[in-house]
Amino acid sequence: MTPFHTSPFHRLAGSPKHQVTLTVAFVLIAAVSVRAGGIESKLKKVLGKLPQEQAVCGAAVIDLSTGELVFGLNEARPMIPASNQKLIVMAAGLDLFGGQGVFRTTLAARGQDLIVIGDGDPTLGDPNLAEARGLTPLKFIESWADALAAEGERTNPSMGGEAAHSWIIPGDFIVDDTILDTEYFHPDWVADDRVKWYGAPISGLNLNNNCVELTAMPSGQPGDACAWSIFPSSSALTVINECKTSKSRKPVPVIGRRRGTSDLVLSGRVGKKLTLKSVSVFQPSQFAATAIREALAGENVHLRGETRFERIRTRNGSLPADLRIIAEHVTPLSDVLRRIGIDSQNMCAEALFKRLGRDWSKRQNGIPVAGSWQNGRQAVLPTLQRAGCDVLNMVVADGSGLSRSNRITALDFAQLLQYMHRHPEAKTFRESLAGNRTGGKLKRRMSDVDADVFAKTGYLSGVRSLSGYVRTPDNCWFAFSVIFNNFRGGSSPYNKLHDKVCDILADGCQHAPRKP
Repeated sequence: MTPFHTSPFHRLAGSPKHQVTLTVAFVLIAAVSVRAGGIESKLKKVLGKLPQEQAVCGAAVIDLSTGELVFGLNEARPMIPASNQKLIVMAAGLDLFGGQGVFRTTLAARGQDLIVIGDGDPTLGDPNLAEARGLTPLKFIESWADALAAEGERTNPSMGGEAAHSWIIPGDFIVDDTILDTEYFHPDWVADDRVKWYGAPISGLNLNNNCVELTAMPSGQPGDACAWSIFPSSSALTVINECKTSKSRKPVPVIGRRRGTSDLVLSGRVGKKLTLKSVSVFQPSQFAATAIREALAGENVHLRGETRFERIRTRNGSLPADLRIIAEHVTPLSDVLRRIGIDSQNMCAEALFKRLGRDWSKRQNGIPVAGSWQNGRQAVLPTLQRAGCDVLNMVVADGSGLSRSNRITALDFAQLLQYMHRHPEAKTFRESLAGNRTGGKLKRRMSDVDADVFAKTGYLSGVRSLSGYVRTPDNCWFAFSVIFNNFRGGSSPYNKLHDKVCDILADGCQHAPRKP
């Protein structure tokens, strides 16, 4: 029936002992068959007729105790996966870096210059991670300022200028962002998406997910220009304020960015203080470098020289021996994976995708090449091949699933999940997914499913996907993937189908014998 089926017996002879073994084996097979048959008929009934005629479903379910494909529907048909694409990057990240992998952003000095060396960390200044730890997103700047204070000399007040409790860096501010390439936006991404938080650019030095949050508030009389503030503050951005103060508290102002520029336009009217949805920046490295420099000045660390972008790493990717390391900001890979899997943070997925490409290139040739979407695709292929996926008939365009060029089958996702279930980092992988009893979007949707569900959601216009695991009360595990394409309108009917699939799998082991 399927290449995943593993026979529970082998070379059974005709002795009574072996005959008993054979009988037990057939009983076990019969029990598995009953279970599989029940699941198959129920899922066929639920997924066999979709709410819209033009909609297409690709689905696959693997019983992880036997390796059997217990249900398939268009399982080998390449589909647009939306954010289920992130499962590929997460699995490859654990394969290549291991659960102890980290990103290191380095603050160093050489001569009179201050240097920041980016590592492609997508969570530097990440507001969600900071909030979870009770910190501010730029807390690392305070740590850096303290480290610089310990390294440097306090300014002599007689020199004039900054206060006596300031520290002066007489040289330049040098930024090395060369670990990743400078193709900040994927060419497949829709132009309008590139302005939104979920279409933020990717660089070797990132800050606050390469987005800013603007807060508007009434000021003066109705009709007067409103007041505003922005976080993180960076003079690399220009805010064009066209928003007016209103008597009413109902109007909601609008923030946008002019395509291909760093100009942010605030428009509309505002009658009460409002923080608007995040908007992406255009030149992420320039934005991050300027914001960091200005934040250091806010901590009384002042740089006299100019800001320069320059390669500091050696040809083999290491740090030069003449650098004096002042501080490091270290982010565990597990933090990045949770932002990708639970929060579906596109920018984090793309940064990891490119970072995988950079390290893959070094392992191939000894000399690293800047991480890119091109070598990122090469980097994830070994993981997919080890999982038994059909890499010849899939398209891996990006890491987040925002590109509509991606194509992968439900069977490929189920196989990848099966591979990660046996992986040394299986627990880290599973805990990086949304769960109906742990957190994320599934907790709101599937709280009444009588099983543990760990899965990745996915959504694009006309696409809804869900792939992950169901662990039943009897401790039976299923890997599943259900992808819908080509529907019109809202995705609510297809969310409900996903929920029904998990309900069916939750009962799938009810009558099967438990493992001793």
